[in-house]
Amino acid sequence: MDDGFDRRLDEALSAPVRSAPEGFADRVMARVAVTPQRRAPVVTLGGFPLAPALPWWVRAAFEPACVLATVVAAALLWRGATLASLATAGAAQLVAWITRVPAVPSAAWWPPVVMMGAALAAAPLVFMLSQLLYRWSAGLVGPRRIALRAR
Repeated sequence: MDDGFDRRLDEALSAPVRSAPEGFADRVMARVAVTPQRRAPVVTLGGFPLAPALPWWVRAAFEPACVLATVVAAALLWRGATLASLATAGAAQLVAWITRVPAVPSAAWWPPVVMMGAALAAAPLVFMLSQLLYRWSAGLVGPRRIALRAR
């Protein structure tokens, strides 16, 4: 079975590579040249002429991380009890789901070593999901992609 796969893979890799049609790159570059290359406006303090004269704490308030922290703190102050109850309900639902999984005995999840192992195993997944979330949120506020129509 592996020999058949290896043979087909070798055949596919040894096949000549087809090149793009004649003039393809020129047509693409002509379309890129006429496409407006506008970026989304970004408010920065660097464009403000008196920015160096401002105190450090005013400049720090314009940093995106500081703005995000302020929004999160405002959400916690505004609806902190609701967010805490949502987090508690979500955690309870997760625990209920984990204990219902038939392949994993619930007693195996209680030792701290096993919980640490599960957390370390989930860390790469959380990292990859955070990157996807970052790209998705950057696409919401960044420049829009232009869909090209075939003529």
